[in-house]
Amino acid sequence: MLQSRKQYYIDPPELVSSPGKFTNTTGWIAGSNSSISTNSGSIRITTTANGLASAYATITCVPEIWYLIECHIPIRVLTGLTSIGVGTSAGDTSILNQSNGLTGGGKSALFKATQTIHYVSLTTSAAGFAGEYVHFDLYSVKEYV
Repeated sequence: MLQSRKQYYIDPPELVSSPGKFTNTTGWIAGSNSSISTNSGSIRITTTANGLASAYATITCVPEIWYLIECHIPIRVLTGLTSIGVGTSAGDTSILNQSNGLTGGGKSALFKATQTIHYVSLTTSAAGFAGEYVHFDLYSVKEYV
């Protein structure tokens, strides 16, 4: 006689302090030539001079564990590309550098933690002009199970 088996899925905890829609910029730092604000549930990254614009936040991970990062780009007023990245210092994207190209929409990617503290970056490309901006929302980082 076969016994039934039940599978249980655990929803891993968020690594970010305020997942989902952005209500403030707490925990985020504007990069060089950048300003950050919130707008309609998104974090808005605006170039203050021609070139790259970015925002960074830290997350605490367990080394050698895989994580899933997700975000959505609902609005772009930008001539360059957008990307999400993960690295070991602010601005570093050596662990993950996923370009979302010239279009908006959703983006998700996996990365393997190499140390405890990592930096997540939301970035525009160097082709941006002063005053251009991009919105990121639905931001989430969870252990990949």
